[in-house]
Order: sequence, then structure tokens, then C-alpha cells
Amino acid sequence: MTSWNSSSSCHPSSSHTGILPAYVYYYSYSPNLYQSFPSHEQSYVISAEQKQSQQITTDYFPHQNQWDISNSIEKSSYRTSVPFPSFMTRERNQFNLRTKKKYHRLDNQRSIQTLSVVTQLDHDTNEEYHSNNDFSIKKFSHILKNQSKNITNEELTDILHKLTNVMKNFEKHNHQEQQHQLPVLIDILNALLDVNSVMLTSVSQNSFFSICQKYLINLLQQWHRLGSLTDDESSTFRSLVKLANILTNSASLVPSWLSDSTLLDTIATCLTDIATTGKFLDHNNKYHFKHFTHLIETYTLYQQYLNQHNHFNKDTFIQLLHPIQQCLTSNHFINTFTNLSTTSNSLTTVQKFLLLKSPAFLTSYNGPALEETMHQLLSTMLSHYVTILGQAMKSCAHWSQSMIRCVESILATINHGTHEFPNNVKMMSDHLALIDHVLKLLDEPILYNNVNETLSNGETMLLNSAMRFLVLMMSEPNVLAHMKESHAAQSFLRLTSCKNEGVVLNAYTLLANAIHEDDIKLMLNLDQLLAKIIQSLKLTLKEKSDKKNQTKQLLGILKGKNISELFRSVCKEDRTRST
Repeated sequence: MTSWNSSSSCHPSSSHTGILPAYVYYYSYSPNLYQSFPSHEQSYVISAEQKQSQQITTDYFPHQNQWDISNSIEKSSYRTSVPFPSFMTRERNQFNLRTKKKYHRLDNQRSIQTLSVVTQLDHDTNEEYHSNNDFSIKKFSHILKNQSKNITNEELTDILHKLTNVMKNFEKHNHQEQQHQLPVLIDILNALLDVNSVMLTSVSQNSFFSICQKYLINLLQQWHRLGSLTDDESSTFRSLVKLANILTNSASLVPSWLSDSTLLDTIATCLTDIATTGKFLDHNNKYHFKHFTHLIETYTLYQQYLNQHNHFNKDTFIQLLHPIQQCLTSNHFINTFTNLSTTSNSLTTVQKFLLLKSPAFLTSYNGPALEETMHQLLSTMLSHYVTILGQAMKSCAHWSQSMIRCVESILATINHGTHEFPNNVKMMSDHLALIDHVLKLLDEPILYNNVNETLSNGETMLLNSAMRFLVLMMSEPNVLAHMKESHAAQSFLRLTSCKNEGVVLNAYTLLANAIHEDDIKLMLNLDQLLAKIIQSLKLTLKEKSDKKNQTKQLLGILKGKNISELFRSVCKEDRTRST
């Protein structure tokens, strides 16, 4: 930048001129600026040497690189004042001020030009930096894709370590620069998705996935804050959820980054807003909400894994439990089910989330907070369940597979909240119409004619849940009395011939405990029924497999209140035949 050096000198009035003293300011310029002055604009102050020679040189600097402030105005040890009129002093001051402003503008322009060059250099450097990083990442992604089927643990660990070092630098960038890196992250994630799931699981605790966790949190927070995501953000969200799903399905230990408290809190915040305001349920969020639904499903699958392996910590994802319960008791749930088409074979993402995926998360939880959570849910929703099923039962003969799954989900939720919780079962006494709806389901040919040996279709799952529901509810005296007065013996008896063992055992249980005494007298072939029950018990005891629950249930059947009456009826029939 140009140097502006100022000095002042007071010129006393001369005794023979009578001119008042004036202050004159001197400015020294850099060579290129100084030489641009016309000769008549030179300073009126000259050195003693110049005065002696009576010569004022118009060009002090024959060569630009010879510039030296000490060789200009301040070279001599003293200055000689040259008097001149005051009006010239005033004009000179004004000229100097104008000149200073003029060159100050030039200096600013030069500074801006210099800054622009530096900025461009920084930009070029950043571009080169990003280019180098992009090249490295593309190289690693290429290796992952080409060796995805036979890559070793050591090779995969080494690549993830190198990727981590590169990706860590991206975290330091601002939001705009991070957006630039999303396609790079998508390439990495897509390459990892091609890696064998067992091998991928073996490195699930690698620090690279901590970076994935931060990106997932940032995306969820931005989605919550803005209500939308860019295309790259949505693709990143999808790939991260797919990766999480693979890791949880194949791992015996949940990856630490998925159980991170900050991540779970962020998901819980989104769930709470869905329940209270319906946020994200609009059409504009269809694809983002689909990825979010798959994320919830990922946590559900891992909770199911914990239950199957009797994991000691049942509250790994406890932060999501109450928000899920809020979704299941919200008006959005009620309205979505009420407006559900009974004949449509497809569900929207919102319908899947509210009617299937959220209930599945709840029924996969078996922690200490279950009884209280289910008590709150059932006390709010039982009356709504009665209304919802009452409306749906009008077209039961034409239910689609989607409708069958949604009704089964309601019964599975109730079963999960009443199993081993007698206080929750007692609430059913105030909602006996729900018992009637379920009993009616048992008489629907569309259901009992399509029962499979395994729970492989909607009809089998629905009838299994319906029969289990009735078995659980009969522990409440008022409900049991209502069931007996319904005279459903023939419905139960019909189901003893179906292919599914669970349905058959529940049918035996209901026949042994929940049918009216008068119905027993009207039943035919009671000896065959008893023979079937005893034969089932023998087979169960003979098999050395984990069928403790079936054995316990069969023994309970033989202790049923109606079994003694069945025996008496059989004996009576035998005596009649013999005579």
C-alpha cells in the first residue's frame, strides 16, 4: 500500500514582506506516484544544496528502484523557509487534500485488486485441495466396489481409516462446503453397501461410522428445522439408513453410533412433532419420511433381536418409546385408520408409519417401562379401537391384505400391553364391544379358509392374534362371562382343524374355559376332541425341543373348567353306545 508520510513546518513572517505566518504540510509519495506529478506541482521547500545551485530538479528519481525517502525532502539537516502569499498556502493545502483523496482511491482500488488475487489463490488452493480429496475418495470407493465380495477385514479397516482422515476435514467446513461434499459421501456409502454384510458388521465400531452418525444427526436436525432436504441430502439420508439397517440386522452388538444419545434425542424430537403437529406428514416430505420410517424400522428389528437373545439391557432405545406412544395415541393415528380403504392393497408411507411401523416398535419393546406405557396407551385408545373396528367389520368379507395387516397390528398391540399385566386386562371390562368384534372375525371364511401352517400370510397372523387376544382377556371375570354368553363354541371348534399349531392350541384353551355349559351338551364327537388334546400333549412332551410354552398351555387346557364336563359327556356317550 502507498505510504503517506506527513510533516509540518511553520514559516514565520518576514520583516520585509509583512506576510502572516502559514503552516505547510509536506507529503512524500512512492516513486510511481511522485513521478506522475507535473513539474509545477513540486514543493516550494528546497534544501540548502538546491538553493546554492539555484536549480530545482524536476526528476529526482531517474530510476524507479532508487527510491529512498531519506534522499528526497528530508535529506538535509535543516530546512529553509520560502515565504509566499497566504492565498497560495490555502490553495496548496486544498490541492494536497484533493491529491490525497485521489491517490487514496487509487490505493483502495489497488488493495481490492490485491485482495481479489489473494482470494482467487485461496479459492484455487481450496479447489485443488477438494480435487485431491475427491480423487482419493473416488479411488477408495472404486476399490470397495471392485473388491466388495472378497475384501478382507484388514483391507476394509485400512480403507475406512484413510477415509476417516479425509472426511474429518470436511466437518470443519461451513454448510455450503459440506453440501459440496455430500456427493462424495454418497459414493462412499454406496460402495460400502456392496460389501458383504458379515464383513461390514465386523468393522461396525470403526471411527468412520462416527462421522456417519454426525451427518445423520445434522440431516435430521436440518429436516426438522427447515421441513425439507435437498436431493443430495435426501440421497445421503437414504444411504445412511440402509447402512444402519445392514449393520443392525447382522450384528450381535448394536453399533455405538446408532445408540448415541444425541442421535436418539434428535429422532425423538422428530417423532414428537409428528405426533403433536403432524409435521412431515405432508406430500412434500414423502421421500424423506420414507427414509425416516425405515430408520424407525431399523431400531425395531434390533429390539426384536434383543428380545430373542434375552439381552440384559431392554432400554437401549428408551428415548424413542414415549414419542412412539404419542404417535399411536394421536389424532393422526385415528384419522389415518378411519380413512383407510378396506379394499386397497397398498399403503402410503404415512399409513405404514402410523398403522404398522410405530406399533411394531412398541411391541418389540420389553423393558421395565412397558406396563405403564401400555396402560397410558390402552386407557386412551380402547374406545377408539372399538369404533375403528366396528366401522371396518362392515366390509370384513372384502378386506385387502393391507387392511388385514392393520387390524392385526391393533390386536398385537393390545396383546403386548395385557400379557402378564392383569391391571391392563381389567380395562377391557368397559369395552366388551371389542370382544364382539374379535369373535365375529373368527367366523369369516376369508380368514379361516386361508390359515397356513406358519405365520406366513396376513390371514394366519390375524387369526393367531385374535385367538391369543381372547385367551388373554378371559382372565378377567366379566370378559369371560361375556364370552360364554356369546355362544362361540362352534367357532372355536372349527379352528381346531386348521393347520396352524398356535391357533389350534388357543382354540383348545377357549373350548376348555370360555364356552357355555349348554354348548358342550350340543357338541358332537367330544371323544375325538379330547383325544386330539391328549395326543398333542404327548407329542409335545416327546419332542426334545423348546416347547415349554406349548406344554404349559396343554396342561392348562386339561385343567380347564369345561374339561371335566367334556369327560362326563364322553363317558355318557360311551354308555349310550354300549347299551
